[in-house]
Amino acid sequence: MQAKAACDWIVARPNELSQKISMDAEELRSYEFQPIVISKTMQDSSGELNDVPVTNEYLFRTILDAPISAPLRKLWSILRNKTYYAKPGIHYAERAWESTCGSVKFVSSSTSCAPLRNWDPLIDLDQSSQ
Repeated sequence: MQAKAACDWIVARPNELSQKISMDAEELRSYEFQPIVISKTMQDSSGELNDVPVTNEYLFRTILDAPISAPLRKLWSILRNKTYYAKPGIHYAERAWESTCGSVKFVSSSTSCAPLRNWDPLIDLDQSSQ
């Protein structure tokens, strides 16, 4: 994956990168680099691709901007640990699907999700992950 390859390149070539960005190579080595993929609209259904967290722009901005204003390390931790996912019993309930057509009632053998309340980042974003 390109994001992981970019981080690997930074770690392998600190002298080359320090020249390109006019930063001392020793100072550059003191930083930790972790990849994150940010999509304009998509949220990866698994939350990550090849151990690289994937998020959409909305969640990225929600975590980094005010009033949450989390640092990048916290953003990476939240995405990596998937603590932003909606939770059953709080955001949705799993229920059997039922429908009636005339006098015939259909009941599914699998469940569907019924929303209980909207996800609110100020309430629901679990920032306790390290």
